[in-house]
Amino acid sequence: MAHLIFVHGWAEAPDLWQEMAAGLNGHQTTFLDLGFFREQSAQPIPAVAEGAVFVGHSLGFLWGLQNVLPRIKAIVAINGFTKFCSSDDHSEGVPVRVLSRMIRGLETNPDRVVSDFLKKCGGSAEPERSIESDRLFEGLCWLRDWDGRAAFRDFDGDFLALASKNDPIVPPKLTQDSFQGKEICWHEEAGHLLPLSHPDWCAQKTSEFLDQL
Repeated sequence: MAHLIFVHGWAEAPDLWQEMAAGLNGHQTTFLDLGFFREQSAQPIPAVAEGAVFVGHSLGFLWGLQNVLPRIKAIVAINGFTKFCSSDDHSEGVPVRVLSRMIRGLETNPDRVVSDFLKKCGGSAEPERSIESDRLFEGLCWLRDWDGRAAFRDFDGDFLALASKNDPIVPPKLTQDSFQGKEICWHEEAGHLLPLSHPDWCAQKTSEFLDQL
């Protein structure tokens, strides 16, 4: 039995994992909340037992590279990346201006920014709960500034990448650039919310990965 630590992406919450986790029977699970909605609160980094498995979606995967990596045995990255924004040595990243525009929008109409993002992801077009603007701003700054490439290169545990050919947030070239030399399991039709739109597929691929550890 593995201890699985799940972390969701930007403008999402732990219920992203509900259906996927239901298909992973027999494992201990911890669902971390990054606190993007007022009903929730950002949680402290859990005490990570030696040999845990980290499962991160989108920003949640990058968050894991920054915060829980040293004691992790294995990683499952779903719609993930090691550096989101482009730079001189990272041409496949998303232009910084995209994040800057979203940051400015949070100051004037945060509900619209979240709504537009969720709609682009393929989820509900309207936030279903009250948003926490300050925490969402912090999350956008993480996306803009964090670089997890070195941490990922240094990680010597087992790794699984689940990605989507039609992801409008994390293009395939960004996925490939992030995980050079690693096998990527592609879904041909899905978008950015694989754990929500295709939970059974994610659970099956993750279960197969865990069985091989």
